[in-house]
Amino acid sequence: MENDHLNAILNKAMDYCSRSEKCEFDVRKKLVDWHAEPAVVNDVINALYADKFIDHDRYTRAYVNDAVKLKLWGRIKIRANLKMKNIASSTISEALLNIDETEYLDKITYLIQSRHKAAIKDYDSKYKAVKSLYSRGYESELVLKAIAVLQGQVDDDM
Repeated sequence: MENDHLNAILNKAMDYCSRSEKCEFDVRKKLVDWHAEPAVVNDVINALYADKFIDHDRYTRAYVNDAVKLKLWGRIKIRANLKMKNIASSTISEALLNIDETEYLDKITYLIQSRHKAAIKDYDSKYKAVKSLYSRGYESELVLKAIAVLQGQVDDDM
């Protein structure tokens, strides 16, 4: 009976992991939500690692890619969210190095131009734009430089 229970939860967890990349933190949380016992949780986690359903390197690369391209988040916010999921700092740093710098800078410019067009005109709008991009996790020097480029104060070589 207990083995059947373990297999049922393991199959449910495999289905959960096969829909999108998951990290151990997410799976543990889901198993607790399903009221799995602690011993079962550990057995399921170990089996998922063994069968490559959980892979933190793969998860981190996918998370970073989606956060930059879809959510338009900056490195600071991405790093903080991954740390909350107990991903190793070395894994996070490696994944962040794979961000295309040109695309990243284009996202900053896009956000300023599309949502804060007035940022290049007056101080209050510039403040709102900077605050908005900081809350998305972009680095202050890149945000300020992008605004300066849009204002025509600096060469276009970001």
